Amino acid sequence: MDVIILAAGKGTRLNLTDRPKPLADVNGRPFITFIFDQLIEAGFKKVIVCVSHMAEKFYELIGTKYKSLDIIYSIENEPISPEQSLMNTHSLINGTILVMNGDTYVDIDLKEYIKEAMDASGILSFVYNKENVFAGIRMIKVVDPKIHTYSGEFTDIGTIETLEKFRSEQ
Repeated sequence: MDVIILAAGKGTRLNLTDRPKPLADVNGRPFITFIFDQLIEAGFKKVIVCVSHMAEKFYELIGTKYKSLDIIYSIENEPISPEQSLMNTHSLINGTILVMNGDTYVDIDLKEYIKEAMDASGILSFVYNKENVFAGIRMIKVVDPKIHTYSGEFTDIGTIETLEKFRSEQ
């Protein structure tokens, strides 16, 4: 299973001018490292991080390895939708993917979540918080690795408005 972290946030509401939102300093370290620690604890060895705004800061502050986790960056030259970011990583993924937001920490047991989601028959699995607002983790079972189109929409606050299946290249 591959992990993709969507980490292109600017941090405008946080008044960040020297780094993107996933690299905001929290207790002396970049926020995204808390997510990396969660992935390491769940047994992951590699993560794909989709970046755009101030992408060079990821190399400067984190690099391509964090503890035992190898980091591959998918760099977008301009801001694009999360769905487009996912499509741009298709050559880097194989099979089921876990998609996380780089500015959201979800306090769950990832191993247990993955086990339960893999046992389910659906193509998508989402984590919600108590208020039923989208909380930042999606797991997608990729049936056809030649996927080129995603049709779905997420609102700014993260609630799901519409979600359709991936469509395979004809």
